Amino acid sequence: MSARELALFSRQSAALIDAGVPVLRALRILTAQAPNRRLRDTLDEVAAAVERGSSLAGAFRRHPDVFPSVFTSLVEAGELGGQLNLVLERLSVHYEKEHLFREKMRSVLTYPLIVLAVAVLAVAVLTTFVLPTLAGVLTETGVPLPLLTEIVIRVSESANRYWYLVFASLTVLPVALRHLVGTPWGRDYWDRALLRIPVFGHLAGSIIIARFCRTFASLIKSGVPILQALDVLAKTVGNAGMARAIEEISANVGQGESIAVLLERSRLFPRMVTQMIVVGEETGALDKLLEKVAVYYEQDVDQTVSRLASALEPVLILAVGGVVGLIIISVLLPLLGAIAGIS
Repeated sequence: MSARELALFSRQSAALIDAGVPVLRALRILTAQAPNRRLRDTLDEVAAAVERGSSLAGAFRRHPDVFPSVFTSLVEAGELGGQLNLVLERLSVHYEKEHLFREKMRSVLTYPLIVLAVAVLAVAVLTTFVLPTLAGVLTETGVPLPLLTEIVIRVSESANRYWYLVFASLTVLPVALRHLVGTPWGRDYWDRALLRIPVFGHLAGSIIIARFCRTFASLIKSGVPILQALDVLAKTVGNAGMARAIEEISANVGQGESIAVLLERSRLFPRMVTQMIVVGEETGALDKLLEKVAVYYEQDVDQTVSRLASALEPVLILAVGGVVGLIIISVLLPLLGAIAGIS
């Protein structure tokens, strides 16, 4: 399920259980209200497993493609602690924040993508229809072509002649890149390279830290044991390098070492995060301090996204205008030369 669907499902489940509806009955009600057949079938199987004596978390865990590990771990903690309704309420808040953040990122990226699509379409029309016609007319008239016009016409002719290579590069390469990133080696390289990109690397790092702190706080507040929480974080942090660091931390925490010391030793987490965790471990308020850090980095992400959106618009307009203007100038130069020769 998407973050929005998980938030809605968690809130509805919390409301039913808080009203005293038994878990099995609540599952049947939610199954009837499910927005799609796949979710209805999944909830049917979950209800059947609960009816056979399985725990709710155990039934959810049999469908990892629908219910993520954070969800099942928190539900398990809620069942063990007798606070299932409170845990589901926390899950709804957690996934609502995740959904709002994704929507904000999607809205920021919509405008640049539309501009790029229009730019590609304009260049395709110019190079496919306008420039070949112009090249034929100028060749017949014998007008000497400026260097810029020669270059643009040669590029246009090559693109029209080898159109299948251009098409393949626009379709096959993205698929191949996605497949490569799906491999362990490719994912590790991509995650490390992404964090080194100016501006975007800072944004990606803030997103990862915010997700780490928010999820860690939710797990601890719901009573999930530290080792289990670290295992869940390693699967959900969204960065291969940090996932490996968290797995190593989990192994060493089991031997009695401090989480903050291990995080600082990994050199992947900002000093502010490790210092707040030190204070949280000493005061017993780790979940509250993690939430404060998550809020700080979420605000940092919002500010970075706003600045990035403001900067992208003029940059894209200048880039698109420059490319289209270059093509138009290459068209006008020989025409102006021909008019001057006639005069």
